[in-house]
Amino acid sequence: MKSVFTVAYMGTFGEFMGLYQVGDEKRVRWGKSLFIEAISNVDPAQRYPMCEFLLDRECVLDAGTKDGTNPFHILFAQRAHDITEDVALCRRLIERGVPLGAPDAHGCIPLVHLISNQRYSDQELTPHLQPGVFRRGTHSPVRPVF
Repeated sequence: MKSVFTVAYMGTFGEFMGLYQVGDEKRVRWGKSLFIEAISNVDPAQRYPMCEFLLDRECVLDAGTKDGTNPFHILFAQRAHDITEDVALCRRLIERGVPLGAPDAHGCIPLVHLISNQRYSDQELTPHLQPGVFRRGTHSPVRPVF
């Protein structure tokens, strides 16, 4: 039988909901939170609803990242994205206090993953950017509209 953690990582939202029990959002297995497993799911159609569901329940965010990796590192390293869903998820993570510019143990900030994996044209990204600086005080010529 699959566990809710395994399904969050590589299953469907329907399977996840079939296994989820109240309190799972606070559990940690093998050092990883259920949210870290869900945001690691490579299928955007499954990843976003699982993450939203867990965030709605004040899930544990930070477990499973002993090397300083945070949910932004994992999300931005994904190959498949829905930029509108990414923006909505990023807003929620920022509201929960997840640092957008925090380096991992190798000094890599999450945006490096986004830039290295970027498959969007400037025209696709422009509606999500505006002139200014990042809200947390780090200077940049553009600010994501989170």
